[in-house]
Amino acid sequence: MEALVPQLKRLVGELPMKSSMSEMRPAASAETGASIVDSFRAITTGVAVIVGGSLVMTTIVGTVAIVGMIARGDNGQTIVSQLTGSFEMALLCAMSGWFMSLIGGYTAGAIAAQACLPHAFLTGAIAMPLSLAVLTVLGDSGPTWLSALSIVLIVPCATLGGWLAAPIETMSVLPELRK
Repeated sequence: MEALVPQLKRLVGELPMKSSMSEMRPAASAETGASIVDSFRAITTGVAVIVGGSLVMTTIVGTVAIVGMIARGDNGQTIVSQLTGSFEMALLCAMSGWFMSLIGGYTAGAIAAQACLPHAFLTGAIAMPLSLAVLTVLGDSGPTWLSALSIVLIVPCATLGGWLAAPIETMSVLPELRK
């Protein structure tokens, strides 16, 4: 019986372990946890840039327009009526939102440093309903089609930003072309 124990230990030691936890090294699980945290940080920062940046840019555009109208000598009623019905103001605000979507996607892609496009796409996909909620709460004085277009273009603009943040692959160039 005592001679059988070492043989059993040797046989058990040779059996392959089928558990998914045993196949993952402790370092790999720590790396996976760190990459999840980095992905979360990249996406939340990108969403904050898109939503918060759009609000800031809209405020800046409105403030500049108001200061310009005051400098021109317009009174309060004229300023309010011109700003609320101005297609140009709505278009400038929409364009600033598109720009911030691009910057938010770029930020998410740059923070993620790998898989830039999926991070930027997910950033835009999360920012879209948040921006729609902000638009619903704050209201919009522009045409409905421009507001809808602005919401729809968040994801493509953010994805383009992620593409811009992606590292450039080095190409092998022939030695005669390097000169």
